[in-house]
Amino acid sequence: MSAQLQTIWPYVRDRIAITLQSGALSASTDYRIDLSERTDVTLSNAQLNLQDLNLDAEDRPLLRIPSLSLSDGSMDLAQRQARLGALQSEGLEAWAARTEQGDIDLLALLPATEPDANNSDSADTDADAADARAPAPVEAEPNTDTAIEATAPPPPWQLQVSAVDLNNYHLHLEDRQPAQHVKLELAPLNLSLRDFDSSGQAPFQLSLDTGVNTTGQLQASGDLSLTPLSANLQVSSSDLNLQLVRAYVEPLVRIQLRSGLLGSQLQVRLRGVQPLDIGVSGDANVTQLHIVDSARKRDLLKWQRLELSGIDYQTDRLSIDGVTLQQPYARFIINENLTTNFSGLLVEQPAASTPASQPQASSKPLALRIGGIRINDGSA
Repeated sequence: MSAQLQTIWPYVRDRIAITLQSGALSASTDYRIDLSERTDVTLSNAQLNLQDLNLDAEDRPLLRIPSLSLSDGSMDLAQRQARLGALQSEGLEAWAARTEQGDIDLLALLPATEPDANNSDSADTDADAADARAPAPVEAEPNTDTAIEATAPPPPWQLQVSAVDLNNYHLHLEDRQPAQHVKLELAPLNLSLRDFDSSGQAPFQLSLDTGVNTTGQLQASGDLSLTPLSANLQVSSSDLNLQLVRAYVEPLVRIQLRSGLLGSQLQVRLRGVQPLDIGVSGDANVTQLHIVDSARKRDLLKWQRLELSGIDYQTDRLSIDGVTLQQPYARFIINENLTTNFSGLLVEQPAASTPASQPQASSKPLALRIGGIRINDGSA
């Protein structure tokens, strides 16, 4: 089967605010239907190909998929299982943003699903009245097996995918909630998964490699498990521009982050999320850092290179074998009232209200150990 998506789009466009510019779909499968005892449908050797999908929203680009293919697929309706041999896609380009109100703009394109409160209230009232008029039911001997069989929910669908390869993706992301909007470009983004199983019975392998805003690079690879959620990842980065966090830091501290590049070679182990149990080890560096005092518009802190070696973070403790600073500079002023130019940098934040019935969470202080600090060619 093959079709141009334009032929079926009239049935879709009235429900979602998305315009289809182009797209073609082809699919094939072997199937078997058995109605002897129940509806039993099985699919095998399923293939699907999507070509040249082009979606717009309100005269702006939304999604471009030059090619996407599914192969060696199968499904068993009775067992609620679906399997894919391979999912491959090339050159996807997508746009998404968080709005000033904190919503994801893509969600506004989907049809609203708000329930009718008036109808719901009316139905509840009618049901209560009917229950009041109805005679008391006659108790019967419970049939335990029948009750369990009738009320037991069906098992969740299980999805297994042998291989996923997404190559040369380009994601245009924007956060419009901060006063200064933040744009994040991820390209070229390559993602591969191996042996994924939604039941979470075994870990699957992940490999991610992407550029970040032209200059930066980010790679992550390792094993992930869904049940319980855990991960063991090798994460490396280079030349990640710290300007990305400027819009989130400057409302909290009276500084201007003029420049800075982050690099790292880390091992990240997520052992649990409730409570959060995470471990990070490895090395990290920050180069070309330049911070200016917002009030005085003068240099506050800068260095050519900061190296942190032998990092070991384990939830309640942080150990660093060595800290090396190359050409650091700090402007430190003691005022007549014995305050310093660092004293008033923090911006006061409104106190978070905690319900009286909810006790304050007690947190154990972080234990910190630094093996040594070395400063080369510093000034103040």
